[in-house]
Amino acid sequence: MPGQGTLPPPACVSLPHLSLSPSTDLMFRISSAALLAALLVTPVLAQIDPIGRIHRSAKPVAQVAAYAVPRLDRPTIAAEDVNRAANGQPARYAIPNQVAISPSTHGTWERLDKTWSLWRLRIQAPDASHVNLGFRQFSMPGNARMQVYASDYSYIVRPFTAADHQPTGELWTPIVRGDEIVCEVYVQAADIPQMRLQLVHIGSGYRFFGAGPSAMVVANGSGSCNVDVACSQGAPWANEIPAIAAISTGGSIFCTGAMINNTAQDGRNFFLTAYHCGVNSGSAPSLVCYWNYEAATCGGSSAPLNMFTVGATWRAGYSASDFTLVELNSTPNAAWGVTYAGWSRASGGTSSAVGIHHPSGDKKKISFENNPTSVTSYGGTSSPGDGTHIRVTDWDLGTTEPGSSGSPLFNPNHQIIGQLHGGSAACGNNLSDWYGALQRSWTGGGSNSSRLSNWLDPTNSGAVSINTLGAGGIAAALPFGTGCYASQESYFEEFSGGTFDLSGTATTAVNIRMTPITSGSTVTGYTVDFGPSLWQTPTSPDLGLGDDALSTQVLPFALSYPGGQTQVVRFCTNGFVWLNGSSTSTDYSPTTAEFINNPARLAPCWVDLNPTAGGSCHYQVVGGVAYFTWNDVPAYTAGPAGAGNSIQIAIFPNGQIDYRYLQVPNQPNAAIVGFARGNSSTPAASDLSVDLPLTVGSNASGLGLEALNAPKLGTTVFMRTNNIVDPPFTFGLFLESAQQSATGLDLASIGAPGCRLYAINPIISVFLPTTTSYVRQWPGPGQPIPNNSSLIGQSFFVQSAAWMPFSSTSVNAFDLLTSNGVELVLGN
Repeated sequence: MPGQGTLPPPACVSLPHLSLSPSTDLMFRISSAALLAALLVTPVLAQIDPIGRIHRSAKPVAQVAAYAVPRLDRPTIAAEDVNRAANGQPARYAIPNQVAISPSTHGTWERLDKTWSLWRLRIQAPDASHVNLGFRQFSMPGNARMQVYASDYSYIVRPFTAADHQPTGELWTPIVRGDEIVCEVYVQAADIPQMRLQLVHIGSGYRFFGAGPSAMVVANGSGSCNVDVACSQGAPWANEIPAIAAISTGGSIFCTGAMINNTAQDGRNFFLTAYHCGVNSGSAPSLVCYWNYEAATCGGSSAPLNMFTVGATWRAGYSASDFTLVELNSTPNAAWGVTYAGWSRASGGTSSAVGIHHPSGDKKKISFENNPTSVTSYGGTSSPGDGTHIRVTDWDLGTTEPGSSGSPLFNPNHQIIGQLHGGSAACGNNLSDWYGALQRSWTGGGSNSSRLSNWLDPTNSGAVSINTLGAGGIAAALPFGTGCYASQESYFEEFSGGTFDLSGTATTAVNIRMTPITSGSTVTGYTVDFGPSLWQTPTSPDLGLGDDALSTQVLPFALSYPGGQTQVVRFCTNGFVWLNGSSTSTDYSPTTAEFINNPARLAPCWVDLNPTAGGSCHYQVVGGVAYFTWNDVPAYTAGPAGAGNSIQIAIFPNGQIDYRYLQVPNQPNAAIVGFARGNSSTPAASDLSVDLPLTVGSNASGLGLEALNAPKLGTTVFMRTNNIVDPPFTFGLFLESAQQSATGLDLASIGAPGCRLYAINPIISVFLPTTTSYVRQWPGPGQPIPNNSSLIGQSFFVQSAAWMPFSSTSVNAFDLLTSNGVELVLGN
């Protein structure tokens, strides 16, 4: 790798409204256009890899002991949820399973070295969309950590340490996507006797959180009339939106709530939700709050779930006005920009109202009532009734749904006046909702445990209303988008009719070679690149297969491939081989979803072929190598057969696999080329003629970027880049801009498929990392953000990249990875 002297010299960097000095990083100005030209050139949110994944002594996760809970009965669950809604019960998102598990009774212990030990347990929840855990006892020694993650590493939650100890000793985790997760503890062997871990709950999630079909209302997410808080209608409410969180109680109940200010304005973590959501003194320790669970852009399809707090202490509740007040056991990370909403206990209705909430467990939404509200009884229309509720007659924009319960209703002064109890509002109707009135909850049942007054007015000021704490100037660091993977679980290229470009000639084959990446005797991935021109002329008899047919074949060796091992495979006339002996599909119309979500297969050219119209299909073993050949087989057409296609798979005993193409002149229909690991996440599409080499395995951690503190005026922000690949041979790039592409510019065209540019026309700084994590100061080392109030509310967008032209690790054709983006909102 060249020394520093070969890089461009340091230069001053400037951003709009900021004056920065040179840093000790090597900096230079390059526009995104220049980067793309000169070099032929957006939650994976920053995460910490599990020890079981990265420690060389840890067993493969497939060898870890497993515990399974019953399979979900979705039809029964759907019927139950309809009844729950009719009975006014809060929305449920998971089925709780009571268990009694500890490291002394279940799981796998490993001694990794002289000092450290690792305990892991695979937890299987068949047919679940996500899984959560509840621990009656959670106590970690000072250096130990616990982590939960999907068994394929596609979803990883940050580690839990002694800093997460709760007053009750309990710990409840956020959801982990997938139906099989791993819980691991990394602990010094000498400290094992001090560890306390008792798992009592496994939640099998079946809806909400953007995953899985809903049992009612809509198939996925919320109704189409709902409005993302990132849309223009939400802009005037930017100070109140961060106060609202989605909440889970008992690992199965979903509601919404809000952080609420008090007259001392001291940032005490009071949180308001609905009484009927079931948060009481016994269940408050199980409360998980998800902050900033919202789309980054209007209509955006993704939202982060990695900003969460766990545990709370119950303070007060009153069923008549349906309020519960808890105090969170930990303060949300300052970088998340959480605010404390103001409130009003003024009597009477209001001229209009706004609701901010999580309908059907979806991303945060905002709803508007442009007409007056009224004070009524719950479910009543006459005013004032018993004075316990505020009626929203009908929503003019947006609505509420199951999951919105407990969410705040705001008056035109941006102050909470109640929390959602229930109603019949939905997209497509003009029915009413009722909110428990804060004016009634103020005195509640007359005691400290049944009223709000002594908690929200600890100074006895007698205030009738206060405003949002942090309004107009709170600093926030908001991650968005995803980093691209160093490797992906599968790869593919989809060709429309007549566009196949991997064809060789009658005598010279194009060869795509998958070279195995191994861990012991297990193949964990492939390096995919073009190989030498080879072709094995078939000499075995024609298998005699008809159109859309299968032939079961036994390999002369056990083939290890990423995700499994097999010896029995099924050869399909339509240009692919199932890596098992049981799949029966002979589908002739390939789609990406079918390719990724079905069992593992090799697809040198999945296309509608018809050997009854010509050519032959062969299986033979020569020199220990297994060959599958489609020899001069034409595509299926309604008319006369066209020219034949000659395609071959060669499978070697060491796990190497070749896709070989002599001629593919007859491709009138869509085709897919690639390797599918089986039921995996969908990678970015490739252009194999351009993007090779690439790496296939399990989804390796994407390059991640996170802010370690909020961007407050007069301070320096510490930005950490995680999951840097091959750091001694990597150029780190830090991109900063005043412009954002929320969805990111796809860099597939320059050989980095799946990687996106979020910071537009950036200033780029170069850093030389020596480890897989690198911390850089923003705006620059020793250069704080100017303490200028005119900067409050200004947003800057930052991103990291890693360029590895001298590394032996090949991540894509251009050797480039990009991180997620982070929006830095300047404030106090």
